[in-house]
Parts: sequence; structure tokens; C-alpha cells
Amino acid sequence: MTVGEELQSSLRQMGFLQLLQLLVFVAAYPLALGSFVESRHRWRAAGLAALMALGFCVATTPWVHGVLLMALLVGALGIFIGIAAMISRLLGVAAGQRIDLPDTEPVTGSGGLDELTREASPRAARTRPTRLSPTRQSH
Repeated sequence: MTVGEELQSSLRQMGFLQLLQLLVFVAAYPLALGSFVESRHRWRAAGLAALMALGFCVATTPWVHGVLLMALLVGALGIFIGIAAMISRLLGVAAGQRIDLPDTEPVTGSGGLDELTREASPRAARTRPTRLSPTRQSH
């Protein structure tokens, strides 16, 4: 029996517990890598992902197949993230892109001041266009 056939046999023998561990790992691993949640929650997601990966490897018979399947899964997620990042860059919606918002208040009383003088004025923070980076959900 080849290694591929042995892995397929292990996949067919998986029970509910192993499938649940894989599901939780696939949900927690990207949360640990990304910036969707705050850093303290990322640490918790990383711990949960590591615990589920370890539990899956222990519950798989033989355990080496569990380790191989986890390595393949992490590699597949890495390839998916890489392709998504490449498509994002090609379409121009990369994470570092900034968005210019129009003025919300009319500039009054500037009297034809140039840009440097206007930036030094106390009203400059409210009259200049706001530059924002894409926001993250904090909930």
C-alpha cells in the first residue's frame, strides 16, 4: 500500500471527534494568523489551533498520518492565503492602500493661505481631507 492510499484509508476511518477537531483548527488557525481580532484573542486562537492539531494527531491511527494531514492542511491554507494576497494586489485592493475622503467642512477664513500655512493652523485637522486605512472589526 502506498502512502497516498494509507492516508486515504485514515481519512475514511475518521470519526466525529477528529472531524470536529479539524473544523475548529481550520477556524482558529486563520484567526491566529490574521488581524481580524485583537492580539490577545489571536494568542488564544493560536493556542486553540495548536491544541486541536495535537488532539487530531493523537486521535489518528497511526499518528504519523495525522501529522502528515496537518502539514498538508497548513500548506493548503498557506497557498490559499498567498493566492488571495496576489489577487488582492492585482486588483489594487491591498491592505496598505489608503482612501482619501472629501472635506466634510468648507474651508472658511483661509484667505488664500498656502498648504503649509494651512497645515500649521489650529483648524487644519478638521479642514484637511482625512486619510484612512482599511479598518478592522474589533468585535
